[in-house]
Amino acid sequence: MDVLRLIIIFAVLGAGVIAYHFASCACEERFGLRPVTKTTMLVAIAAALLVVFGGAWRQELITKGGDVLNGTLLMTAGVGLALGVAVRNFIRFRVVFGSVATVLHIVLIPIGVVGLFVYMFLGILASAPDRNRR
Repeated sequence: MDVLRLIIIFAVLGAGVIAYHFASCACEERFGLRPVTKTTMLVAIAAALLVVFGGAWRQELITKGGDVLNGTLLMTAGVGLALGVAVRNFIRFRVVFGSVATVLHIVLIPIGVVGLFVYMFLGILASAPDRNRR
């Protein structure tokens, strides 16, 4: 089962790299600009992490009966960053290429980051000694 998960993760990452390459080349030929720069990639990763950790924090406090405002604020900040990246893409590029660049930023880059964390977690689990073996 772990091998199947790794294959799926690598397939998704590979599809993301291929989609990024084609979209980036098309945008550079048409507009002379690349849609994914270091800054926008870091902002997209930060947005994804804020939404994920804010959601986890909020869910934990819902189950414990605590104040959920901090988790909600983190999620709102993450959505605001993602919308900022989307607006920037639509300003720099036209609607079609702006949509492609926004999908790259908001969907594929966070999937790659989450896939990397899952891959590292599965690697840690696979390297752990089996305590049930006699």
